[in-house]
Amino acid sequence: MKTWLLGRRIDTDGYIRRLFREKPELVPALRNPFTAELIAEYARSTGEEELPENLFAVFNRYIEQRFIADRPKLRELNLTVDEVRKCAATIFMYYHLVWKV
Repeated sequence: MKTWLLGRRIDTDGYIRRLFREKPELVPALRNPFTAELIAEYARSTGEEELPENLFAVFNRYIEQRFIADRPKLRELNLTVDEVRKCAATIFMYYHLVWKV
């Protein structure tokens, strides 16, 4: 996570210490490179003062940022954010029903 935050004017050691102290439920997610990078991206986009409430907030911030970045492509495909969210929810529910995860 330190590598992803270098040069971002964020006290990486302080941020990580705060995560351990104030949000210990997020610490196991730091072991996974994907979720660690998403938490680092959360810190980059909000600043070091704000810690994510939970892992949902981390994923939601990432998705919201992607929708903003991908807005031109969504327009090109004639899709709305709501349509993409509904399709994603359907896929998620189907996955959990079929695979019982």
